[in-house]
Amino acid sequence: MGSIVEPRSHNDYTIGWVCALPKEQAAAVAMLDKEHDDVRKPPGDPNSYTLGSVGKHNIVIACLPKGQPGTNPAATVATWMASTFPRIKFGLMVGIGGGVSRKVRLSDVVVSTSVIQWDMGKAKEGGSFERTGALNNPPTALLTALSKLESKHRRFGSKITKYLAAMGEKCPEMVREYLRSDSLEDVLFKASYAHVKASVADDDEEEDEEEEESCRRCDKTMAVERKLRDSPNPRVHYGLVASGNQVIKDGVFREKLKKDLGGHVLCVEMEAAGLMNNFPCVVIRGICDYADSHKNDAWQEHAAATAAAVAKELLQQVSADDVEREPAVKDLMNQDAPTRVTGLHLAAYFGVDRAVPDLLYRYGRDPEDSHGRTPLSWAAENGHEAVVRRLLHLDADRQREDDAGLTPLDWAKKGDHQAVMKLLVSEDTGSLPPSVDDEKALPVAPDPSQASTGETTVRLLIDKDVGTNLVDSEGQTALVQQAPRGSDAAVRLLLHCQGANRTPRQTPLLWAAAEGHLTVVRQLLETGAEVGLTDDRGRTLLSLAAGNGHGEIAKLLLEQGAQAESADDQGRTPLSWAAANGYEAVVRMLLDKGAKADSVDEEGWTPLLRAAASKHDATVQLLIAGGANPDLARLMLPTLQVLEAERRPQPQTAEDESTLQSEAAEDESTPQSQTAEDESTLQLWAAENGYEAALKSLLDIRGSIDSTDEKVGAMLACAIEKGNIDAVRILLDKGASTNLVLTEGSPPPPPAAVNGPTHPPGAY
Repeated sequence: MGSIVEPRSHNDYTIGWVCALPKEQAAAVAMLDKEHDDVRKPPGDPNSYTLGSVGKHNIVIACLPKGQPGTNPAATVATWMASTFPRIKFGLMVGIGGGVSRKVRLSDVVVSTSVIQWDMGKAKEGGSFERTGALNNPPTALLTALSKLESKHRRFGSKITKYLAAMGEKCPEMVREYLRSDSLEDVLFKASYAHVKASVADDDEEEDEEEEESCRRCDKTMAVERKLRDSPNPRVHYGLVASGNQVIKDGVFREKLKKDLGGHVLCVEMEAAGLMNNFPCVVIRGICDYADSHKNDAWQEHAAATAAAVAKELLQQVSADDVEREPAVKDLMNQDAPTRVTGLHLAAYFGVDRAVPDLLYRYGRDPEDSHGRTPLSWAAENGHEAVVRRLLHLDADRQREDDAGLTPLDWAKKGDHQAVMKLLVSEDTGSLPPSVDDEKALPVAPDPSQASTGETTVRLLIDKDVGTNLVDSEGQTALVQQAPRGSDAAVRLLLHCQGANRTPRQTPLLWAAAEGHLTVVRQLLETGAEVGLTDDRGRTLLSLAAGNGHGEIAKLLLEQGAQAESADDQGRTPLSWAAANGYEAVVRMLLDKGAKADSVDEEGWTPLLRAAASKHDATVQLLIAGGANPDLARLMLPTLQVLEAERRPQPQTAEDESTLQSEAAEDESTPQSQTAEDESTLQLWAAENGYEAALKSLLDIRGSIDSTDEKVGAMLACAIEKGNIDAVRILLDKGASTNLVLTEGSPPPPPAAVNGPTHPPGAY
């Protein structure tokens, strides 16, 4: 491994290196000239970084969360990287991929000159599919370096074998897996020939996993005959990379994709599309399979090593001065966010053509956002043919240039939206639905039956050019309003817009977690929201989700690093909230993640007592199986029953009963969370009313008590006042001080100390 050097600051690092798999990260770190000490991470950053240098460049290496390949996790990693290291100028996405072109062989390396997202697009008439995911090109500094590198490769060949040999000397443990061995076979089967799996009889044979994954049962006569190369050394190819969120393991589909993309695509992979629109980078892929059913893991480590070697070669061609001149990724992410977005812009963005006449009458034909872009420009970029046709029919300006000098046609070309491009160059916009007034766009009443998320958003978010960062009378921004509604598309746009209340408290995330909107929670987390966020009562996202029974959100939060034992201001854990409401699946999940079944909150309640008080018997049994004290429920059950009876007033008349039912219904629908000052503790009630066995059990669970705690003094005072000598003895034995007993003239205990502790409230 490279030598460890003195620590540096976050601002010293200018190039990011992103890997999808630990095996790719290992190869990346092995290619560093020097490895640096870690620097402090800001709270909430989930990434794990390795720092080092190649030549004159300081590098940040990050790996996607284990088991989460794909474009979205890659975007999350890159976003956090750019935030933590604010001078990152561009990135390298380095790892393994599947070969598509016939000229590409296993262990060869493909370097992207452009990337397309193959699984993004829209269905068209006749069953065809228009791909709309053409992504930004790499930055100038990288393109210049790529030209130099390709020229050197043509003249002298690559340095892959040299760097692999050096890696083997530095890291002998990597030799067996990462350097090529004679046991690796490079066989390309015909696209239509499927892999032959083990038969039932073969299942009884003892063989290791690698042997099981091999193609030893496949018919080698079905292999494609290819010309032998002059050298066994890997080659480097430059061209188109196709990225998507799905693994391709189908030779027929691979060939169709290649044909659909004009025969130019060299390889497929799963992460780059998540980076390239906002995180300028080059994709470097070592070929480990042919994206067919015969793919296995045998070549992965070696392919990861060859890709890392080419990445090192490329970095040595990048000028430090060129890097310095590039804008920081963090600035690029911010500068694209538009402001002055009107309702007509939103209708164009979402493709809501029915809303256009009304909104056009309100805002005019060509309102401009802060970048000088019109709704026609937005619709053209996103390929919304119906909106473009309607805007053109109503005389929107098709020649209007934005601040970057781009027309709507230019934006349509960027997304390769052929149908929209034809509309923009044609004088005939075609016929429109009969609901449109050809003479004048008059306001039309919205049709609730046709309202989509986009149309609702258009109606609710922005009126009279109100920005997304402004607040309503309750202090809520548009993002806060849309998150609890689960308006996924609206949230996505608002996160893109500047000033959408992305504050450290991330109130939208709290509401989305509590209301159960999984997609919104995922979107907000992927844009950098903190998984450890708390509300003004200290309740975590996990407590909010658990207390409302949102198991999928709780699972996501735990996967993102949420702490199962996080306690709020009352000392209540997510398990306490879930148990109080009888959400068995969430309780089981939290126990499996190590949540303590006997944790005690500030009021003296355990999850078991919360569940028992609410008569959730199945949850009680789950908690006992998870380690809760089974005697506690038995001892406390009479106490809890008395508490329940005393808490609920008894109706005297039919009118009283109706009123109480209404109040109960309101209680169940309203979030409740009394503070410690508003409630007495369970121990206090037990001490006052002579439930000595229950008091002792509760204090045993609590452990040592603070002799100066006024609550402990209140327990002792109540026990003395009521003449409960056994309770007094228990408290003194536990360390309560008589100095805290209320004396004559002291203020009386709060009403809660007399009325008994509050029944565990429902979470929300």
